[in-house]
Amino acid sequence: MVPPDSGVVDVGTDHATVPIQLARINPNRKIIGVEYNLRPYHQAVQKIVNAGLELVVEIRKGYGLDCVEPGEVEVAIIAGLGSATTAEILRKGKRVVQGLSRLVLGPMDYAYKLRQYLLLNNYSIQRELLVHEFRWYEIIQAHPGDLESALVRPYPSLSSLHAGMQRLFAREFDYHRYLPLQTMLELVPLLGEDPEKASGFLEDKKNNLNRILQNIPEVESTRIRRRELRSKLETLWELKEKLCGLKMS
Repeated sequence: MVPPDSGVVDVGTDHATVPIQLARINPNRKIIGVEYNLRPYHQAVQKIVNAGLELVVEIRKGYGLDCVEPGEVEVAIIAGLGSATTAEILRKGKRVVQGLSRLVLGPMDYAYKLRQYLLLNNYSIQRELLVHEFRWYEIIQAHPGDLESALVRPYPSLSSLHAGMQRLFAREFDYHRYLPLQTMLELVPLLGEDPEKASGFLEDKKNNLNRILQNIPEVESTRIRRRELRSKLETLWELKEKLCGLKMS
């Protein structure tokens, strides 16, 4: 998702694995790794030295984008952090973010919340990538502004976002039942992935929902929650059937 000629900052670089790989692809560009915690910061610096890349990759100590100047790079990678932390970094680093051409985001939890933040703050979601390594990782490629070619374009309010997402699911999957906004935001990866991988992603979500339902007691106080979960499970079944139809076509 990172253009080979673009300058890039990796936020929360940890042991500098991403900057090292980026330098191997193309060392003739600006590559910055940012790390807040002292121990991994020193480890990242040492890793860069051991790789002989100290003239190619710069490791900076800081939080988010606070040690990056506007215009220094074109792409920011923020992966391995929670959605709330990622959104906070984007808010606090707005001066830098406004000058970027692309964000590559890999939230570790509640990816739907990050998508909602992006779409309500004038970011387009251009591409989604699902990667399975013991669990599903959801990678979001976002661009500032309203891009006509985007997978999902931004909206000015929650109500318009909900309506727009409903239209999108109707168009892409011929799915016309009412869906909660959270459910649709959770399932945005289905819009951009091949049906095979998307089906596996849905299957895991179905299994998780079934486990939750099995552990919720059948009592009056949980009635509404159980109904919501069963409705969501039914939606996942129906969408999986539609994806199976796409695989066969």
